[in-house]
Amino acid sequence: MNSFVVGSPPEILRKLKSQTGIADTRVELLCEIDLGSPTSDVTWERNGRTVRTNERVNTSVTDKRVLLTINSCSTDDIGTYTVRASNKLATVESEATLDIQCKG
Repeated sequence: MNSFVVGSPPEILRKLKSQTGIADTRVELLCEIDLGSPTSDVTWERNGRTVRTNERVNTSVTDKRVLLTINSCSTDDIGTYTVRASNKLATVESEATLDIQCKG
């Protein structure tokens, strides 16, 4: 007797893009992900550590748009960012670097 899993795995539709932000401005890291079924859990990391949300750093998921927003960014935000979507069928991820330039 064959057994099968009902649902669909998450799929990256548009990868994160590396970018350079200007200090004290807002930076947005956007990835488009089909979250699959059951809906995937989404997590963000910077340099391998979980990104904690606060007044300055926010995450959102709207339809397939997965967004990390950093308000008033600084050189402390420089690093490699990874977004990961995971359900019982699969895990997918996208990675990009963020650099910050001081206002000149």
